[in-house]
Order: sequence, then structure tokens, then C-alpha cells
Amino acid sequence: MADDDACPDKAAIQYLDERIEQGTDGISALCAAVIENGEISIDHRRNLVRHGLTLQKEIIPLVAYNQKEFPLQIFSYVGAVLSKQTLEQVGLTKAEYFIHYDDTEHSIRVAQAGKILCIPAAKVEHFPPALQSNKPDWRFYYNARNTYALEKSHYYGVYLWHVVSDLVDIGVHFLTGRKKNKYRVKWSALQDAVRGRMGLHKLYRPGWQPNFEA
Repeated sequence: MADDDACPDKAAIQYLDERIEQGTDGISALCAAVIENGEISIDHRRNLVRHGLTLQKEIIPLVAYNQKEFPLQIFSYVGAVLSKQTLEQVGLTKAEYFIHYDDTEHSIRVAQAGKILCIPAAKVEHFPPALQSNKPDWRFYYNARNTYALEKSHYYGVYLWHVVSDLVDIGVHFLTGRKKNKYRVKWSALQDAVRGRMGLHKLYRPGWQPNFEA
């Protein structure tokens, strides 16, 4: 799998296919290394680690890409190959996420079915859009809402703590008037996640621009 802003190296599928031919017992997915601006982008392959009441996506060190293969827990869909059997077992991506964290949430379920391995010899070039300004765009809402939704589904204790701490944070910003418009969007995201209102939001649609800085 890959988005339309990615292009596999000529030998990428060959390297992945060779690994599949070695045997896939206990393996749920394989991933290629992601290349951006001529260098390996380590943001696409991570591990998910719980620290107390917080959840962090930890980057896998660049040195790991010198190995023939290495395990991971969280992948983007850029250059990923998933087992049909795994998909039949854990299901497909949750379409109601619309964008952001849909691949992360799916990764959690895929990792429960078996190992996820990165094969660094297989490379996929990714061409992410250039950032135009320091303003967040319509994706800010989905990033916040889907983070809550992911935690609610898989790490309920983390989710409860996140909601409580963000309620305090939002309240402080509302009372002080600091970044009030930004936190109004976050408040909408939190309410929707708590109430299970997912999918494409009627206001925060592609192209929506905020009137606040990051």
C-alpha cells in the first residue's frame, strides 16, 4: 500500500517478495524504508510505548536501518504489505477516522495478530507537501479527535487521563483568552471523540483555514 504521493524503488517489491518467500509464519505485515528528500525518514516506522498515563510513539533509531530487517509496532501506509489472513482477522482501516491516525490505529490491531517487520533494502520514495506557514489547517481537528478515539479504543486509562488533563488545559485557555480560537477547535474534537461522533466534520473539511497561529 502507498498513498499517491509515493513511488516505490524499482527493486522494492522484489525485496519484499523475497522476504515473503522465506516464510511468513507469525508475520502480519512487512514495510519498506521510506525515503524523503534523499534520506531515510524515520517518522514512518515507530514503536508505541506507554509511560504511566501517557502514550508515546517512539522513533526507531536510524542505525536499525543497517540491519537486514527489524521489528516495529506502528507504520504508515507508505510502502506497507499486509497479510490477507491478518486483514481477515483484525479487519480493515476504520473509515470513520477519515484522516490522521487511521494507519496508527490499524497498526495496533495488525501488531496484535503477528510481527511487523521493516525490510530496509526495500525503499519507497515519499513526496510530502511542503508546509506553507506555521498555521495548522483543517487536519488539526482530525489529529486531535482521532488521537482521543485511538486511546479510547485501545488504552482507556490513557484516554481518561488525556481527556481530564486537556479539559483543564482548554478551560485555562478559555478563561485567559489565550489561543482561544485554537482551543475551541480542540474542544470540538474532544467532545466529538467522547460522544463517538466520527467521520468527516461538517465544518472542518479539506480546505478549511483557521484564524489562529500554531
